[in-house]
Amino acid sequence: VLVTFLLVATMTFLGGPLVNRLQKRMPRSAAAGLVVVGATVLLLLAVSLVIPPLVSDLVALFSSLPALFREAGAFLEARFGVDVPMSFGDLSSEASKELIDQLLPFAKSTGAAMKSGALGVLKGAAGAAAFLGKALLIPVLTFFALSEAPQIRVMLGVLVPRGARGLLGYYLPLVDDTLSRLVRGQLVVAAIMMGIYAVGLSIAGVPLALAIAVLAGAAYLIPFASGAVCLVLSVAF
Repeated sequence: VLVTFLLVATMTFLGGPLVNRLQKRMPRSAAAGLVVVGATVLLLLAVSLVIPPLVSDLVALFSSLPALFREAGAFLEARFGVDVPMSFGDLSSEASKELIDQLLPFAKSTGAAMKSGALGVLKGAAGAAAFLGKALLIPVLTFFALSEAPQIRVMLGVLVPRGARGLLGYYLPLVDDTLSRLVRGQLVVAAIMMGIYAVGLSIAGVPLALAIAVLAGAAYLIPFASGAVCLVLSVAF
C-alpha cells in the first residue's frame, strides 16, 4: 500500500506542472485525465515493445555471470597462482565445510518444501491478482490527486501556523517548481542516455546492448556512474 501511494505521489509531482499548463485551455479535470491517459498509453507501449526484449537480455546477462566468474577465476589462478573455488566441491577450508554442514539441513527439507508447492502457486496467483489491482488503482488515484491538487493545498495550508504562512507561501512554490524541474530533467536525460547507449552499442555489435543501455542510463542518476557501468558491462560481455 505504501508503494502505491509513493507512486501516486511521484506521478502527481511530475505531472502537476503539465496539468497546470493545460488548465489554461481546458478544465483541470480534463487536463488531469489527458495527462493520466497519455502516461498510461506510453507506459503500455513501453511494456509491450521494450520490456520483452529487455527481459530476455537481462536474463541472458545474469545467466552469463557464472561463466564470467569462472573466466575471472581462471585468470587469477594463471596470473597470480590463486586457487579460486568455483563450486562447493572446490571448497576445502574449515569455514567452507562449516557452511556446507549448515546448508545440509536445508537440502534435506526439500521434500517438505515441494509438498507446499501447490499452496505456493495459489499464493502466487493471489499475489499477482493483488498486484494487478494495485496497478489499476494507481492511475485512478493519480487522476483524483491531480484534479484536486489546489483544494488539497488549501486544506493543508489551514494546518500551517499563521505566522509561517506568508514565508511558506512564498518559498514553497519556488521549491516545488525547482525540484520538479530537476527531477524531470534528470529522468529525461537518463532516458536520452539509454537511447544513445542502445544505438551506439547496437552499432558496435555489443551483446545484450539493450540491457546494458538500460542499466547504464539508469546509473546516470548516480554521478559519474553511467559511463563506468556502460564500459564495464560492455567489456565484460
